[in-house]
Amino acid sequence: MERMKEDQDQIYYHSGADLESVKDSPFLEKLIKKGYEVLYLTQAIDENMTTQLLDYEGTKFMSISKDNFKFGEKDQKEEKEKNKALKKMYKPLTKFLKKKLGDKVSKVRLSNRLSDTVCVLTSDQ
Repeated sequence: MERMKEDQDQIYYHSGADLESVKDSPFLEKLIKKGYEVLYLTQAIDENMTTQLLDYEGTKFMSISKDNFKFGEKDQKEEKEKNKALKKMYKPLTKFLKKKLGDKVSKVRLSNRLSDTVCVLTSDQ
């Protein structure tokens, strides 16, 4: 928590089978570039812990692979501005993909958390 960015108001974490798979995750791309701290959880008990322990010293845990993920307040505002124009521009594509994928996905939308990877699948909150 001492190394967290000033506006990072949640403890970000990402879980996986091993350290390599967590480090290689596309969900980390923009977070690392923006200097956010992320806990790497690689033990089976870790994921269970985050469902039971909702916060640490008043700071909530946030999975970076969940649909409800948000950057810190300052970066969130910046990303929102950028995304507004992009959403309009890519609306035909997102509509097309949702139609093609149908019931296999709940929604198709642009993401502000990627920098190099084309797309990712997220799970519900």
